Amino acid sequence: MNYNYFLPCFVSAAAILAAGGALAQQCVQAPSCAELGYTDSVADCTDNGVLYCPFDKSKVFCRQEDGSCERTCDELLAENNCLRYNDGDTIRGTFHQDICLFGTVTGSSVTLNRATVWDAGKRWPVCESEMNGRARLDLTTLSIRGTAIFHTDVDIDRISYTRSQHWSAEFHGNTRMQVLIESDFSYTPALELDFYGELDETGTSYKKTTNEISLICSPECNANLSGRCEVDIYQQGADVTYCSKYAGGGSCDKEVIFNCDNDGGGNNAGVCTEKTGTCPTSW
Repeated sequence: MNYNYFLPCFVSAAAILAAGGALAQQCVQAPSCAELGYTDSVADCTDNGVLYCPFDKSKVFCRQEDGSCERTCDELLAENNCLRYNDGDTIRGTFHQDICLFGTVTGSSVTLNRATVWDAGKRWPVCESEMNGRARLDLTTLSIRGTAIFHTDVDIDRISYTRSQHWSAEFHGNTRMQVLIESDFSYTPALELDFYGELDETGTSYKKTTNEISLICSPECNANLSGRCEVDIYQQGADVTYCSKYAGGGSCDKEVIFNCDNDGGGNNAGVCTEKTGTCPTSW
């Protein structure tokens, strides 16, 4: 077991011994190792090193793993290059770095270029006191380049997927999203969407997340395009309901709803069950 402590300052061993000698001449007992902060044993410390008590080599102080005191929330944001957005803020533009949310953040015309969006309080417990409710990203339109990872709740009205600009995404929170798959006569690679449960405080088990996805496929109405709008759904510790709507026009129109239940573990991809009904106009 590791124990990390913080001592404001240290006096050199020579200085302590000198002080001890002076105290002895005045018949005053020298401070104990415990009073000086040496309250650990060598077995308690990691490979980062130890400081030995000059009076008793069996008493030590474990160095902190990062060699410094605990970081504040603002320091962690700065050191990890994570942009801060508070509850009620508006977000817009292209992002190439991490984004940390402290509540509900709304916006439109956002592009994530290999970026990760975090619930700040869940990433760093020290930030929890600055949160205003659960973090959520609520966007009118979103574009993704490459890949994006969401460790927060997400609500996206519209995001497009095309042959020339294909992307993938991971979701570790509750998700509502509408995806327009713009196919054509050329083959469009399958869209990959991965849904995960949210790790609990212990970091060992999942809290189940709820995900509702509306997929609208809009190629030209052509019988040869059947099956061109493909989506790979992976889930682990997450429930996923997705609606696939083929909006080619005329006889090409069809709607299918699937429900994918997950008990908190394993991959249920490929065993989703079809439901009756029609796709909602928006989720």
